[in-house]
Amino acid sequence: MTGPRPSSTSGGKPRLVATDLDGTLLHSDGTVTERTRVVLTALDALGVPVVFTTGRPIRWMESLWADVGGHGLAICSNGGIVYDVAQREVRSSSAGAARHRAGARAGAA
Repeated sequence: MTGPRPSSTSGGKPRLVATDLDGTLLHSDGTVTERTRVVLTALDALGVPVVFTTGRPIRWMESLWADVGGHGLAICSNGGIVYDVAQREVRSSSAGAARHRAGARAGAA
């Protein structure tokens, strides 16, 4: 096979890292290990964007933001919400996700 090799094998930095949470980034007990924190911090220092992906609803994610260094984007609610971790704000959401958030707020009242 000819052509350029992926940057990770050619000594360059990756352009993007995307990772699932449960069973991938998170330890079996649901925590972020120190090793993972070090890697996320190094990626941030290199300017490599990190995208966290999960089927979890956004309301279940708040406790994890500090553990992942407070940076990156998260695709939550089975792809229904794109969340900016650093800014703590929703960047975009689907109509279904917006209805789900509204229902959750109504249930909390």
